Amino acid sequence: MMQAYVTPLGNEETCVALISDDPRMRLENAWAEFPELAARVQNAEVSGVDRGGVTVTRRLRHVYRGNVILTGDASGSVDAITGEGSA
Repeated sequence: MMQAYVTPLGNEETCVALISDDPRMRLENAWAEFPELAARVQNAEVSGVDRGGVTVTRRLRHVYRGNVILTGDASGSVDAITGEGSA
């Protein structure tokens, strides 16, 4: 599984983030999966460095019981883009 997020940072800068279940996957190796995005940014100047982080902190058998559901860090994950779920 792989997802790409595009977030404008200003008039001249855009953040492109990749989330993958393969910890070795890097954006430059994923462009084939996102051809339209690749075409739009192919001539862009890179202004930062690769950064990474683990978004799954633990694997739980179930994140619900009855009418109660665990979300965010209680469910074992944190949104890598927004940080939602972090304490």
